[in-house]
Amino acid sequence: MADRKRQKKKNRLRLQERVGVAVLSIVVGAVAYLQREAKLVNTFETGIVETEVQENFDGAVKSNVFLKNTGTVDEYLRAKILIYYEDNEGNIVGEVPAEGMDYQIDWGDSAQWLKSSNGYYYYAAPVKSGDATDVLIQECRETEKENRHLVVDILAEAIQAEPTTAVEDAWESQVSVKADGTLELKQ
Repeated sequence: MADRKRQKKKNRLRLQERVGVAVLSIVVGAVAYLQREAKLVNTFETGIVETEVQENFDGAVKSNVFLKNTGTVDEYLRAKILIYYEDNEGNIVGEVPAEGMDYQIDWGDSAQWLKSSNGYYYYAAPVKSGDATDVLIQECRETEKENRHLVVDILAEAIQAEPTTAVEDAWESQVSVKADGTLELKQ
């Protein structure tokens, strides 16, 4: 009888081992399955805010000047135009060029460009990624000056269009965003 009890005990231990192995296998399989499913990861990409000045320049005439959104998000854009003289060595000359006398500038005819009292030109509508503004300057040409040449630099700035508070915070003293999403100058 003692042998029989020992045999039953061995059989019970083997059964418990088999059940334990089976349960362990199920648990390991479930964990492996869940880990495989858990590899689905939410990916967040940071928006890129970039703009570039597009223009034609033949050495004496700058034309067809506009800004292009080269970033990945919609942007509000503004431009500052710096006009000055350089000598033949590239040094800035102290004389300030006068429009109409030292150079002629023909502006684009878009109502989207808003000139602010701070000298910036704000593009009223947000510009989608890959799109461009209307023409800001159709053509700018200098009159002949000896030992110097006219430089027309366009400095472009961009700010993400969403949330609109970004542009209102950054350019608050000059613009606000209307209900339709366009900019208006503050007076």
